[in-house]
Amino acid sequence: MKERIEYFAQAPDELSSILNTDFEMTDDAEAKEILAADTVPVLYQALVEKIRTADGWDAQAAQQIIKSIQKEHKAEKIKGKALYMPIRLMLTGVMHGPDLALIMDVLGKDECLKRLERF
Repeated sequence: MKERIEYFAQAPDELSSILNTDFEMTDDAEAKEILAADTVPVLYQALVEKIRTADGWDAQAAQQIIKSIQKEHKAEKIKGKALYMPIRLMLTGVMHGPDLALIMDVLGKDECLKRLERF
């Protein structure tokens, strides 16, 4: 995150998407379009299942989950923006922020599942 801020006073705004457990989904038209894609329900189910069955939890485990979803759902074209943006929106409510795997690591397995259930 230090690459995203120039001075310390910007840190609370950058951290809000990670630390705010009671976030509202953005009203951004592009975000709504991303979440309305046909692939989102498939992605959601795969993500929940993989997080629930994950043995360990850290940024590397989160990245492996994301990569395995991409590999297993190649036919549905769940990759790139269609993979990362919906996950970020479901977990943080915003379209941009720090590395997704790092966010998932900081949130922890249980909080990721809670946020996905809330979605």
